[in-house]
Amino acid sequence: MKKAMRKVMAFALAAFMLFSTVPSFAAPTVSDQAKLDKLEELNVIKGEGHGIDGTKTMTRYRSVVMLLRLMGLEDDMLAFDYEGKDTFTDAEGQNGYQARLMAYVKAHPELNIVGYPDGTFRPYQEINSQEYAKILLMVLSYDDPEDYTWETVAEKSEEIGLVDSASDINLTDEFKVLKLGVLTYDALTLVSKGDNITLGERLNVPIVITKLDINSVSSLNSTTQEVSLNKAISLVPSTDSFDIVDEDGESFDVLSASLRTNDTIVRLATEELEENHLYTLTYNGESYKFVAKAADSEKPELLSAVALTNTSVQLNFSEEVDVNAIDASNYSINDLDVVSAAYDVDADDNSIKTVVILKTSSQKQGTIYEVEVSNVTDLSGNKIDSDNDSFQFGGLPKDETAPQLVSAVALSNTTVKLSFDEEMDKASVENIANYEIEGLNVLKAERQTEKNQVLLTTTSQSVGTIHEVVVKNVKDVSGNVIDSDYDEFLFAGLPKDETDPKLNYAYSLTNTSVKLIFDEEVDKVTAENIANYEIEGLDILKAEKQTSGDEVVLTTSVHEEGHLYEVTVSNITDLTGNKIDSDYDSRSFAGLDEDTTEPQVVGAIAVDNKTVKVTFDKPMDEISASIPYNYYFGEDLGYPTKVVKDTVETDGSVWVLTTGTQSSEIYTVEVRDVKDLSGNVINEDYDEAEFAGIGTADGTAPKLSSAVAINNNTVVVKFNEKIDEDTVDPSDFTFTVETGEEDENNPNHIADAVYPFAADVNDDKKTVTLQFNEATMSSGVIYRVTASEINDTTGNEIVKGTNDSALFAGTTTENEAPRVKSAVLLNNQTLKVSFTEAISVISELDKTDFDITPSDDDEEFDGKVNKVIVSEDKKYVTIYYTDANFESGNLYTVTVVADKIKDALGIDSLDTTDERNEALFGGINSSVTSPKILGVVSVDENTIDIRFDQVINSLLDSANEDDIVIKQNGKVVDAEDKLVRAEGTNGNTLRVFFNETPFNSRLVYTVEVDASKISNNNGLVMDSDDNSAQFASITKENKDPELASAVAISNTQTKVTFSEIVTGVKTGRKSKVFALTGVDVTNVKALEDGKSFIITHKKTTTGNMVTVSIKDGSSIKDEAGVGTVNTDKTVKFVSK
Repeated sequence: MKKAMRKVMAFALAAFMLFSTVPSFAAPTVSDQAKLDKLEELNVIKGEGHGIDGTKTMTRYRSVVMLLRLMGLEDDMLAFDYEGKDTFTDAEGQNGYQARLMAYVKAHPELNIVGYPDGTFRPYQEINSQEYAKILLMVLSYDDPEDYTWETVAEKSEEIGLVDSASDINLTDEFKVLKLGVLTYDALTLVSKGDNITLGERLNVPIVITKLDINSVSSLNSTTQEVSLNKAISLVPSTDSFDIVDEDGESFDVLSASLRTNDTIVRLATEELEENHLYTLTYNGESYKFVAKAADSEKPELLSAVALTNTSVQLNFSEEVDVNAIDASNYSINDLDVVSAAYDVDADDNSIKTVVILKTSSQKQGTIYEVEVSNVTDLSGNKIDSDNDSFQFGGLPKDETAPQLVSAVALSNTTVKLSFDEEMDKASVENIANYEIEGLNVLKAERQTEKNQVLLTTTSQSVGTIHEVVVKNVKDVSGNVIDSDYDEFLFAGLPKDETDPKLNYAYSLTNTSVKLIFDEEVDKVTAENIANYEIEGLDILKAEKQTSGDEVVLTTSVHEEGHLYEVTVSNITDLTGNKIDSDYDSRSFAGLDEDTTEPQVVGAIAVDNKTVKVTFDKPMDEISASIPYNYYFGEDLGYPTKVVKDTVETDGSVWVLTTGTQSSEIYTVEVRDVKDLSGNVINEDYDEAEFAGIGTADGTAPKLSSAVAINNNTVVVKFNEKIDEDTVDPSDFTFTVETGEEDENNPNHIADAVYPFAADVNDDKKTVTLQFNEATMSSGVIYRVTASEINDTTGNEIVKGTNDSALFAGTTTENEAPRVKSAVLLNNQTLKVSFTEAISVISELDKTDFDITPSDDDEEFDGKVNKVIVSEDKKYVTIYYTDANFESGNLYTVTVVADKIKDALGIDSLDTTDERNEALFGGINSSVTSPKILGVVSVDENTIDIRFDQVINSLLDSANEDDIVIKQNGKVVDAEDKLVRAEGTNGNTLRVFFNETPFNSRLVYTVEVDASKISNNNGLVMDSDDNSAQFASITKENKDPELASAVAISNTQTKVTFSEIVTGVKTGRKSKVFALTGVDVTNVKALEDGKSFIITHKKTTTGNMVTVSIKDGSSIKDEAGVGTVNTDKTVKFVSK
């Protein structure tokens, strides 16, 4: 008995965590009687021949039996030999069961069940709820007096969740079997002290399931990991149940745990893990390895919204969205109610989590609606991008057209495909009662991926017989019932497949495995029954049907090399039940010697910038080859996050690895612990392969993601990646009407226009604004815009017919011309004028374009315009004046002349009506100051940056030795400046390059500039007292320029980039600067950044690794002419 007791109690000692209070996992709102019934079902409470009577009062002996049952000791008690054993004084005269029970309790004082002071047990004495609650506390591993006392039983029961209120436990209320059942049920839903699963699970009588049966662990991103389960659970365990450590043993916290996907996925929010590094998750003593994926900070976007019917709208997101996307309260549509939201599904009812279908109230035809999305997140928890959370769509009229059956075709002797003229309602078309076929029974109906098609499974058709299928009560997605004039169709029956399958081939894979190939797909159950195979001299240990369907691999005992074996197959059937052809049921094969040759890695190649193929010299074991942490790419890429067998070379010799984002550099993949089919581990001398990573130029074509009309002649389209603005032209975009009709009173429809008048690429390089000159759109019309001949920044062209178009709803909102929005002084000589939208300037602006009128007619403003600067976003201009000030307290009006200013696309001129080109502003005291040097910073041992307190104009020239002077302790230092240029985009920094290394890092120097050559935009020259500053040099080397990267744009063009701006690179057809292995260079073109060049060359072979070197670098120097290019450095790339 003590052994059994130890077995039961041991779980309380194996503590993963200690609960100060114990969570209850009881199912929500279960009635008291249902709880009692569940306990009877689990055999926890047993009836006495006529079921369980919940109205009976609870006695001492019944409560003790319940205790022993919960502790797993009932069988031990029933086997106890009580004859002659010490017992209670009132045992005599009791029946055998009670006498054994009393003696057993007496023999086991560790149960803490004592009798009365007079030595009696009193088995029929009624007990109260407090006494039974104390028993349950003991079963839940709480100790008296450490955790509670007799006086605090009720309070402890409330604390751990056994009861809702301590008042439920007392000495006075009648305690009946029903109440005992409720307390027992609830106790089984609690986690015992020191345990991590419920008492019911621990005793194999689970009420709810919390213990995880883990299949695998994978990473969604750096802070979200998923635990996949073999079976569903009721509630997720505490975060303390999980431990995560890296390869160095450092622990990472699990912050929260939640249940997903039919209760078979536990999602863990964790501390941030490092991309492509290996981690181990431990749960319940079992460890599971996984590789962390990169952080996901990209917000999901709403790409489009399209009305499917009068009461449904399809939303397309840029990535998979979480379950909050199917919460209807997260959507709003003007003038419509959102009734429900659901993921779209495929033919197998799998959720398509990038597509959400909204059910709405009835739409109005021709009305433009806008759906707004809030609180929707992707799987990583990123909330929807607020700049891309709404979309317009056109309302559709109510569909009152009845659907029609347009065809019926037999696909086999037992299947018929029906096609309707529109998408059909799933529930109605999958009801077999809605089909009649004379002479046949319809056994199953399944709507297909094409939602206007239904596949019927029938009893066997008769060959040559014309069958008629009649459809009734099926509906389209709008609820219209099938048209009674088009509800039937004839089809010809096909003969039954009565051809027996044949065994075509058999050959040895290893000395313990044989592959069989049949002439058609075979039934899995019969194919995997080892009793259906016989090989004389060999034992069949296992049979596995392969994914191809017509292949089976047998695992056998060890072959004898060279021995001719014959495999005979019996009872195997094809998918229609035909048994193996007895004339083709055996094949011979030669036995192989034991394969002791270790497998080798023979190569690796990058397919794109996140995919690598690794090739072995033989087929590899699927289990070991598909484990991500058996591959390592070094510190930069770490481990792959996914490994799958290649779909082209399917024998298992080629494996496809998902990596982190590669750069255009050379990587090495190291393979560990991967085995071949014979169990040989990878050869340590041949376990690596080098490959050239593919940078951001991954060969993926750009996609047109979305389009939206912002007024009646302007459409904004967005691509999924940055595009090459040099390839964007208005003629690249065409417009067509998708649904609706354009206004017949409008003679200039955008769908009739050849193409837009203008196309402007925004600063993000993903967005293009398209504008028509005279053509306009109509409301209530859904348009489609299609893009062509547009490349991404690495030269990939958008693919015709593949993600090259987007829908948008037309609008009649007019496009307003730009107007002056406001004017404000930055100081008493600098005026900032803002516009209502981005502008374009036809020619250089000057003083004639801005008329200043003081409010006092007796005054004039005599300031001269020194400079006019248009802001980067084109929404304001800054006018710098000289020779006069705007006086504080005075009001002025600026009038902007419209001649040179148009909207961003150069169509509409500045609006001058109703003084819309004017703005009022007031004078201020703040005056213009001359520029000053703020400080000097050493960039490297021969380069410094001089920073000023404002935007400056510089006439400093390295050719004039007095323009920049370096002193140390008042003495001029021999420091020859080779180049002076502006640095950065703020306009307040000059970079100075010196020849050789003139500075000592231990000394402090002073730089002085010629103040007369530095001025601000108002024309104010630097004061000679503000032209110097001290700096300390640093020892950082100014490295010579060298090749930094090479990226294939196409099979005839490659982009090469140096480590810095260079000079002296000869361009054109006669350039001999660069050499590429295996191909001739035909042309070199310089790009604007000064360090990148496009090399045109003869065609390269796709997938080859090509090395770029500098053949003639004598003339190539850095931008200052100080450092000569390092010709020893080469770069590699993989050709397209």
